[in-house]
Amino acid sequence: MLMIASPKVMIRGLAKIFLEAMQEAGLRWHRDTLPRHFETGAATRYRYESRTRAYRRRKQRIKGHGRPLEWSGTLKRAVTRMAQVTGSKQTVRVKMDTGAAWYATARIRKHKMPDIPGELTKVTRDEERRMARLMERVVADGLNRIKTRETRT
Repeated sequence: MLMIASPKVMIRGLAKIFLEAMQEAGLRWHRDTLPRHFETGAATRYRYESRTRAYRRRKQRIKGHGRPLEWSGTLKRAVTRMAQVTGSKQTVRVKMDTGAAWYATARIRKHKMPDIPGELTKVTRDEERRMARLMERVVADGLNRIKTRETRT
């Protein structure tokens, strides 16, 4: 006797399983990937817009570092602290509080301002593949968790 899940039960549970997978991917992105955007070398890895030489010099002189997307650390502390992850079976949204870093959500770029929201959310091909593998595992585990079975002979 072979025990398999009922197709009707599998289909009903699939939307919930996909939602779980999307939310897990969003949580992992926030916890593991987002902090990498503030590391030395992230500007090259994520292909950020280049900053002016004057800006880079001023930042090094005043703040003593050259880390990307970080001047005083306000934005980094705000976005890596907490996030609200919502999603559907097709999309995921990670909402983060940017605190006093108004420039992180600026829709209108002033004075050739770089696209900071775009830079914060960039992912590399490797990160895309890792998230896809994670989602595949979550979906497979979810399908295996479905308890209702029907008997086929």
